[in-house]
Amino acid sequence: MLRIVSMISAVALCGCAATTRTASGNKIVGVAAAPSGECQSLGNVLGHGGGFWTGGMTTNETLAESAVNDAYNKAAELGATHIQVSPPQFASNSGTSNSATVAAVAFKCPAPSSARADGVSAK
Repeated sequence: MLRIVSMISAVALCGCAATTRTASGNKIVGVAAAPSGECQSLGNVLGHGGGFWTGGMTTNETLAESAVNDAYNKAAELGATHIQVSPPQFASNSGTSNSATVAAVAFKCPAPSSARADGVSAK
């Protein structure tokens, strides 16, 4: 019986923490609008937070944060440098939100040039 209570407690605690960004996900720059024409669209990614088992025990803010972080991580797996994320959409069961989803577009932009070809620093 103690084992079952411990397992239920562990599941409940897992439901409260947001999905974290990976090291690669942390390097991506969020943008409000599509970046310049020099950037290549890598396609759409969907980020998800929550779920049937633990989503109902999590705040909407944490569900949204998890969904956004998941989108950043997926964009990083595609090799993205930038991401444009839409507002989260919430799904509910019996009036309680249990998941959030965001749609995003991943972009790969060239690295900013810090030096010109002639060796003089650009300003």
